[in-house]
Amino acid sequence: MFCKYCGKEIEGTSTFCKYCGKAQNVTTGEPVQPMQAEQVQTASATPKTLPQTPPIHSQETFKTQETAQQTPPVQQANFKKTAENRWKDDPRMKRLKATLKMLSFTGWGSLILGTLFGIFGVLMLVVLLLTMNSELLIGTAASLLIAVWGYVFGVYQFWNAAGVEQGLTVALPNQLSEEEWMEKIRNEFSFQGAVLLDNQPDNALVYLLNDAKMHLSAQNGVLSITVEHSKRFNSAKSGGHWELQESFSADDLKCALAYFVAGQPLPENFAQEQKMRHKDKVGKVKAGIYVGTAVIVLVVLIISAFPVSPLASLKDTVWNEYGNTGQTLGEAFENNFESPSWSEYEKDGKRYMRFDGIIDFGQLGESVVEVEFSLKKLEDSYYFLIEGARVNGTPLSDSETAILMQYGFTGDAEELIGSLFLSALFG
Repeated sequence: MFCKYCGKEIEGTSTFCKYCGKAQNVTTGEPVQPMQAEQVQTASATPKTLPQTPPIHSQETFKTQETAQQTPPVQQANFKKTAENRWKDDPRMKRLKATLKMLSFTGWGSLILGTLFGIFGVLMLVVLLLTMNSELLIGTAASLLIAVWGYVFGVYQFWNAAGVEQGLTVALPNQLSEEEWMEKIRNEFSFQGAVLLDNQPDNALVYLLNDAKMHLSAQNGVLSITVEHSKRFNSAKSGGHWELQESFSADDLKCALAYFVAGQPLPENFAQEQKMRHKDKVGKVKAGIYVGTAVIVLVVLIISAFPVSPLASLKDTVWNEYGNTGQTLGEAFENNFESPSWSEYEKDGKRYMRFDGIIDFGQLGESVVEVEFSLKKLEDSYYFLIEGARVNGTPLSDSETAILMQYGFTGDAEELIGSLFLSALFG
C-alpha cells in the first residue's frame, strides 16, 4: 500500500502515513472506529468485547490522533549534490584530472610553455588592438602559434586519450554472476595481441596489450577496463602519442569483450572499423592544427589591414638632419632619455604627439624635457612637424629645440651643454 499524499510505501493496515503523518482512512473488513475516553478506560479494565459505535468523523479527533501518532518525517536522501561534489563528479573535471595524470615529461613542458606563450600572446594582442602598433604583429602571431602548437602536439593527444578511457565499460548480461563472467572471460576469451598475465589479482584480470596493462574488474553488472600506461620520457609517435595508441588498444579490447559477453563472434572487418574510428580521432587533431593556424593568420591579416596609428608612424620616422645614426625617432629618444613616455591628443581639430623624458647631467642635476609634434597628412602618408620643446617648463627657441633634437639622436650630453652655451652666448 502507498500513501496517497507522499507516495511512499506503508503497511496495508496503517491508518496514518509514518512519513508524512497524513490520515489514510483505510478500512479492512469492518470500519476501524476511534474510541472515546470512557471506552478506553473500560477496555483497559475489562477485556470483554465492546459494542461498536458509529464512526467519528470530527476533524478535531483526527487532529488529535495525528498529533499523537505522527512521527518526525524521515529525512530524504540528499540527492542534490553540493557545488564541490558536482565539481568533482563533473565528467570534464574527471577527464582533466586523467589528462594531467597521464602527461609525460615533455607533455608537461608543452603545457607550461603553451600556457605562458598563450598568456603572453593574448596580452600582446590586446596591446596591439589598443595601440595599432604594427611592430607587435610578428611577436603576437608567433606567440599564439607556439601556444596552439604546444597544446595540440603536447597536450591534446593526452586529452583525447583520457576521453577514450572514460568510456571503457561493458554491461554484463544478468544470466551469469559477476564472478562467473570474470571466470568465463579468463577461460574462454581471446583477443589478438592481448596476453593474460600469470600473476592475477583477486577478483580482477590483467591483460598486456600494446605495452600497456589492461585491468578488468566487474561491479554492479558492469565490466570496467582501467589502463596502466607504459611510462616514457617522450610520448611522440608517428600518428599520435604512445598513450593515445594504448588507449585505442583498450578501446579495441572493450569492443571485443562487448561481442564476447553478447555471445557474438567478432565481425570480419572488426580491425578495419576500429582503425577508422581511431583515425577519425587523430584526424581531429590535425584539423585542429590547421584551423588554429588559419585563425591566427587571419587575425593577423585583419589587424595588419587597419591603418597604423600616427604615434606609431612618428616613432618609426628617421630624422637625418639631427645626426645620421640610422635610428628611428622612437629608438633614439627611448635610448638617450630616461623615463621616456609617449602620448597623443587632439586639439582644435589637429592631432598632436608628445614626448616626455629626463636628461641626467650627473652632479649638475636633471632636466625634464617635453617635445611636441603635430601631424600633417597628405594622401596616404604622414608628415610631422616640431611644434616646440620645453626644458623644466621653459619654452625653447627654434635653435635650442634643434640642439635638443640633435641630443635626442646622439645622446652626447657634453655636446648638448656646449651647444646650448654657444646658443645663449651668441643668441
